[in-house]
Amino acid sequence: MPSINPLEYNAIIEAANATGAIVTAGEQSIMGGLGSAICRSPCRE
Repeated sequence: MPSINPLEYNAIIEAANATGAIVTAGEQSIMGGLGSAICRSPCRE
């Protein structure tokens, strides 16, 4: 996923369900970055 906007929450949740895990890697801040947004994805359901 090259960009945070717009974040495709459904795709993230489908990938988590299919694989059992989500791994993110990035050089941005831990808080407020792509990893934080992905961690919030399941909470939106």
